[in-house]
This record gives sequence, C-alpha cells and structure tokens, in this order.
Amino acid sequence: MRLGITYRAATCKRFAAKMNTQRQQALSSMRKLYASEDRFLFQSVRSELDVRDIPYLVKNEFASGAIGELPWQDSQQEIWIVDENWFPRAQAVLASLPTPASSSIDSGPWQCTECKEINGEAFEVCWQCEQPRTEA
Repeated sequence: MRLGITYRAATCKRFAAKMNTQRQQALSSMRKLYASEDRFLFQSVRSELDVRDIPYLVKNEFASGAIGELPWQDSQQEIWIVDENWFPRAQAVLASLPTPASSSIDSGPWQCTECKEINGEAFEVCWQCEQPRTEA
C-alpha cells in the first residue's frame, strides 16, 4: 500500500511540474498591449479587439477596490494579448482608434487681445475684461 501512495505523490509532483512549465510558457508568450485609467477608452479598445476576434486577457479588471491598499500601478487595468502572434494585429487596431480630443488652443499662459492682460492657462475668459480666449 505504501508503494501506491509514493507512486501517486510522484505522479502528482510530475503533473504539477508539467502544469507549471506550461503556465510559464503561456505567460511568456503574452504581451502587454494597453493600460489606461480612463475606463471609456479601455472599453473602446476591448470592444475593437472583440469585434476582430483577437484573444486577450484583462489584468486587474476587478482591482479598483484595492486602490489605496495597493500602488495605483498594480491596480490599473491592463490588456494583455494572449498569443504573441496576434500582437501586430492588435497594435494596428490600437493605432486605428481615434485619440482623445485635445484642445485646439495651445496650453500655457495667454495674452488677451483686448486688454493685453496675461492670463493663466486654466482661464478660457480674460479675468480682467471678460473677453473669450482666442487662438493666436
């Protein structure tokens, strides 16, 4: 009877080692594609990958509850491509997505065209004469 237990234990250890090797190989073929704090942009990327049937894994999908206990970098959602062969196609999808709209007006202090007052970049209206900010 003792021989059977030893044989089973050895078989379990070999099986666990084999599974660990397979897991390491799977993880080594995965590549990080995208990470963002903006849930809308993150979901847009996921939707585009879904439409094109590109296999991916979301890391930290439910880690937002741990913010404060973990560093923000460890709780930020990430999209990982499961197979490295899909990575170029996934990058093309990511590149084709529109970038968030940025302001057409340059950031930084600006000078009012009416009263010549210097205003901070946060102001869209001159604080002195209340003229709207215009492009230079």
